[in-house]
Amino acid sequence: SFPNLVASLTDATVYNCAFPSSSLAAKNSNFTEADEPDDAFSLPYLAQAICSGDFSLQSSIVADYRSEGITSQTALQTLIDLDYNTIDVLCIAYSPRDYIKKRGVENPEDPYEICTYTGALRTAIEKFQATYPFIRIIVMSPYYVNVVGEDGTVIESGTTNFGHGALPHYLLKQIDVCTELAVSIVDNFYGTINQDNYQEYLREGEYYCNEAGRKKLAERFTEALMKYPVGTSTGTPNSSN
Repeated sequence: SFPNLVASLTDATVYNCAFPSSSLAAKNSNFTEADEPDDAFSLPYLAQAICSGDFSLQSSIVADYRSEGITSQTALQTLIDLDYNTIDVLCIAYSPRDYIKKRGVENPEDPYEICTYTGALRTAIEKFQATYPFIRIIVMSPYYVNVVGEDGTVIESGTTNFGHGALPHYLLKQIDVCTELAVSIVDNFYGTINQDNYQEYLREGEYYCNEAGRKKLAERFTEALMKYPVGTSTGTPNSSN
């Protein structure tokens, strides 16, 4: 896994807090279990839980919908047990799932709208910074994907617009938020898994990384981490794909 690879490359203590099939932004502005229970694992809800210490929402959703999901159960227990005062670096890493799921990018009238990509990121980062100002945050951007849609058409993320812009638009807006809030961001769309090499790093026809892709992402994160090494403990609330 990405966290284990980072640990092997850095000798850091890395905690894997990844929930499979999760997106950075929530689907709904207000949590609606009947419509999208997985919103509980979107970044704003995880940030709220981490900063408040109240994981009751995530515990309920895991029990009701992921009772056989060992990965989700392990991630949740890790989040509950962690002493966040010992964490030096927080890695926020999500796949291009928000783009594939057609999450909105931003709401000009509400920069903190959690069902938009930038609003969810801004809300979460500011909450982390207010509660744990000593933790360095590194955001891993989505990488390039070229996948086959449900209707059999090829989705080329560099140019395909689902109504909120192609994937580079998500990247640019993510960079804007990270710049605004003074956190590090690693560009994976152009700098890691891109249009020229994606076939080497992704599972065929999917947006999940293969083993080589996970290693490539781990190497890129390690480069960013070691530019300004501050300690040995890294938490990674993210999606595992």
